[in-house]
Amino acid sequence: MARRPRRDEPGSLHHVCNRGVSKRTMFENRPDYRYFLSQLARAVHRKEIEVLAYSILANHFHVLLRSLGFLGKAMGTIQSNFSRRFNRSRDRDGPLTKNRYWSRRVESEAESRVVISYIDYNPVRAGLVAHPADYEFGSARDFHVGPIRVWLNRDGVAGFMADPYRQDRRGCPQYQDAVGKVPHEYHEIIQRRFDSPHHSEESVHDLLATSPDHVIAWMRRRAALADGTKPGLPVAPKMLVVRWLQASRTEVDELALTLGIPKHLLWRALNCGLLRLLCGLRHDEISSLEGFKGSVSRGLSLHRLTLLREPMYAECCGRIVASILGEMERAVLGR
Repeated sequence: MARRPRRDEPGSLHHVCNRGVSKRTMFENRPDYRYFLSQLARAVHRKEIEVLAYSILANHFHVLLRSLGFLGKAMGTIQSNFSRRFNRSRDRDGPLTKNRYWSRRVESEAESRVVISYIDYNPVRAGLVAHPADYEFGSARDFHVGPIRVWLNRDGVAGFMADPYRQDRRGCPQYQDAVGKVPHEYHEIIQRRFDSPHHSEESVHDLLATSPDHVIAWMRRRAALADGTKPGLPVAPKMLVVRWLQASRTEVDELALTLGIPKHLLWRALNCGLLRLLCGLRHDEISSLEGFKGSVSRGLSLHRLTLLREPMYAECCGRIVASILGEMERAVLGR
């Protein structure tokens, strides 16, 4: 089976990750970490990529980078050189990484801030440190404490940093507090994308802070193509979607009366549809939510049919989704 081609236009941002095969340790000592960082630096000096953020843990790594049109070449060289050195120093052979590498396009400033926050807090979630800046092999330490590595690009964190720190290599003491303001529940989006076996190139950037009409068109397109088996690529955290659904309960009940659909059926359809569409939840994850009753499959079917046939229901969905995405952008960008 042919490999899926990666979108690699010059200037595009990518969240790149890989882990050791069978979750084995990739970085066993300080020289391993330092050699991997040196390979990132060399790729920057070859003008193949620009590195905006990174975090290297024992069995995996995360990097936010800007491709200069040579993403595949850069990652291939970095990983092959590292694997060759690792195997040679341990009299080992065979693959070291799970696959060539995982990557997702980052389409907006808001999305890049969430990814940077996710990367910075990776060692915190792993229980290695209490604060991102305490971790030696992460860019959060560079930006917070300094000095900033000469090959590390500051563009991605410029919005987090005070003006005097943007043009030199000094750290910014306010950096960690600023990154911490990104709601940590948004990290769930990145983790679910990483865990998802489905590959979608649909841009979330086109939905952020957009009009309900555009959101409706996107939902209808997804509904028309849906086969009922694959969840959507996550674009919003579960608890945020649940909060907005609960806030819209009265509107949904009134709409059910207008459409002549039992309240509990329309409410179930809306919950199933938006949690599946926005959060990428599986059937069992939806059914396990507190207070959920009934069949998820029937709820999704009713949502799909009503979305395509009833303009008032589509408008209700569009307002809710646009509100969720708008709140996300405001929370992340502070606007």
